[in-house]
Amino acid sequence: MKYPEGQQKDESREVYIRRISKFPTLSPNTILRVVFRKANQDNLQRIKDWARPVFPKAFPPEGSNGIPYLNPENIPTKEFANWVVEENIFEAWVSLGQKVSPFAELFIDLSLGKTNTPTKHLVKPKANQGRWAERNKHKEAAREVAKRLWNEDKTFTIAYIIEDDDINEVAPNYSEGILRDWIKDLAPSNKPGRPKGK
Repeated sequence: MKYPEGQQKDESREVYIRRISKFPTLSPNTILRVVFRKANQDNLQRIKDWARPVFPKAFPPEGSNGIPYLNPENIPTKEFANWVVEENIFEAWVSLGQKVSPFAELFIDLSLGKTNTPTKHLVKPKANQGRWAERNKHKEAAREVAKRLWNEDKTFTIAYIIEDDDINEVAPNYSEGILRDWIKDLAPSNKPGRPKGK
């Protein structure tokens, strides 16, 4: 793998997040792109300023052009995740008018060793019925949310719907491809055939 911290062409966002959350250290730029993905430059600078006293080698002082005076060192992934949780960085992020991505929350949870997968039990469920029952519940809930969102605004794209926090809340930890398969037939603009002329 030429650049292991980068998202590979064949990786979904979720698979990428799961993979890099296992790295003991990451470059500060990778962490900022994952956790604060859609930040504007001013707010991204605020995050660096907040992190600098705790991680001075990862976020060294910068010149007026935003380029660090020293080469930033990699940052311990788990320590950064702990800092985000202990200092309520996500709450501060929301107060800046930014939205916390479900993928950012997933990255922090995985970096801290919190997973949504239950520990293995001594008794196995019969033929994985529990797993599929849970998946079907998530699918139905995701479809209900998609219907509601499209009732509110028929111009929403499938990509917009599957990135919505409500979908990711009722159907957490599913890839974009799975969510797309579940809801694509509900899209108002996804009808087969040529659009009717006026």
